[in-house]
Amino acid sequence: MTDPQTRWEDIQDLSDVFDHTVDGLSYRFALPGFRFWERILPYGARLRRNIGIIRESAARIVRNMREKIQAEELGEKDPSPDTGLLIRSLLQEHLSDEVIVDASVNFANAGEQHCTDVHCIPL
Repeated sequence: MTDPQTRWEDIQDLSDVFDHTVDGLSYRFALPGFRFWERILPYGARLRRNIGIIRESAARIVRNMREKIQAEELGEKDPSPDTGLLIRSLLQEHLSDEVIVDASVNFANAGEQHCTDVHCIPL
């Protein structure tokens, strides 16, 4: 079982990455020719790295949920249909992991933006 303190630190680190990524992406709305600026300004490398971290984290969650669901279907694990509802519903649609990762990142970003407005932390 994962140590709760370590898990909280992982969540906090990912939350910081999300915040920095949203800040970096906001430049895309303000700077014409943002692709050029992202190549020459330091924030561009940091933005690409952060997007990679977010996508890898989402891909890991999708893989873990897929394995959990398969174990439940094989009877190796007790079913817990109340967890991972978004990913479960997307897996039922037979979507690729890439599409599910995109949807999960969009869902997390929307939750993060909403929680910023109401001063809470998305989990």
